[in-house]
Formats: sequence, structure tokens, C-alpha cells
Amino acid sequence: MTNKLKQSKIFVSVAAFFLVIVIATGCYYFLKLSSAQEELEQQKQRLNSKKSTLASLEQIKEQGNLEEQLTLFREVIPNSPKKDDFIDLLYSSAPPDGDIHQLKIDRVIEHDDYGAVPVNFTYIGRYGEVIQLINNLNEDNRMVTIFDIDIAEGEEGYPQVNASIYAKIYFSKGDNL
Repeated sequence: MTNKLKQSKIFVSVAAFFLVIVIATGCYYFLKLSSAQEELEQQKQRLNSKKSTLASLEQIKEQGNLEEQLTLFREVIPNSPKKDDFIDLLYSSAPPDGDIHQLKIDRVIEHDDYGAVPVNFTYIGRYGEVIQLINNLNEDNRMVTIFDIDIAEGEEGYPQVNASIYAKIYFSKGDNL
């Protein structure tokens, strides 16, 4: 019986040894897995942080585009009538061979969010120059609406016309935009 007892002890010792190895290996891989899970969580947090940063950058980029659009809008429809700027625009848009006469800027017409300024003037020049003046005003950023053009013959013996033009310029009221 002693042989069987010895064999049993050896078997139990070997089994205990393998059991200790299995438990140690399990603990090792459990700790390694736990460490990997922590690193995975950190990577997820970094990824979320990068996504948040990217979203913020896209929003800033979009806001930059909005600022550019707002600047362009302010050129088209300024915050105030800027009548002097329009007068400069009018004279710079007029072809050099013609003349602007009887420039009259009326009182501001108030609306809810904007104001309009009626402008009457006469351009004396050739018919093609009248068209050129209108095109030049149209090509500028400032919003100018021409409502009426009355063209009459100029002085007898001259190839000129008198073009009476009624237009409006616009501005936004306050900083509502």
C-alpha cells in the first residue's frame, strides 16, 4: 500500500502543481486582460476627445465661413445708409463722357428690419453710357434697386439723352444680423 500511497502523493503533487500553474496562468491573463481593458478605455476616451475637438474645429470653420458671409452681406446691405459711399459709387460708376445732374437723396423710409433711401438723379450722356452706368451699379456689391428710368432726348444737335433715374439703396437697422 505504500506504493499506492506514494503514487497518490505524487499524483496529488503533480495535480497540485498543474493546478497552481493553471491558476497562475489564469491570474496572469486576467491581469493582462484587465490592463488591456483599461488601455482600451483610455483609447476610447482619447478617440472621443479627438472627435469632440474635430467637431469644434468644424464649427469654428463654419463660423469663419459665416463671418465671411456676414462681411459680404454688410457690403451689400450696410448697417447705416452710408449715403456718401453711395454717392462715391454713383460717380465712379458713371462713364466719364457723361454727367450726373440733379442728384437728390430723399428721406429714409423705415421698415421693420431695414431702411430704404430713395435716390433721384439725371444722367446726361449717350444711350450706351446709360446702360453702362446701370451695369456698373449692378456689378457693385452695394444693393441698388432701380425702379424707374425716364429717357428723353438731349439738346438738339447732340447725340445725348437725359436719363432720369429713380432708385433705392438699402441698409439694415441695428445689429440684428
